[in-house]
Amino acid sequence: MYDEIPMITSGDVNAVNDIVTINILNNKIDAQAHTRKAALRNSMKMNDNDYREFLSTFGFTLNYMKKWLNDVVLRNGIQFPYNTKEFDTELKF
Repeated sequence: MYDEIPMITSGDVNAVNDIVTINILNNKIDAQAHTRKAALRNSMKMNDNDYREFLSTFGFTLNYMKKWLNDVVLRNGIQFPYNTKEFDTELKF
C-alpha cells in the first residue's frame, strides 16, 4: 500500500537562553485536503471500509505520537546548536 496523507501540526515554540521549548498542540490528518476513498496504490486490496478504518487508526496513532513527543522528546527543551555566554537570546512566534 502506498498513500500520501496530508497532516496538520501546530504548536507553541519559545526560546530563552539558547533553549527551545516546544509544545505540540495538534497533530492530525487534514480532512479537507484528504478526500480520497482509497490509497493511491492498493496492493493489499483494501475496500473502502478497510481504508476508513486505517485512517481512523492512523489518527489515533498521530495523537499518541503527539503525547509521546511532548512527554518524552520535547520535555526538557532542545539546546540551540551554538552557545554564546555573552548573549542572552529569546525567540517568540
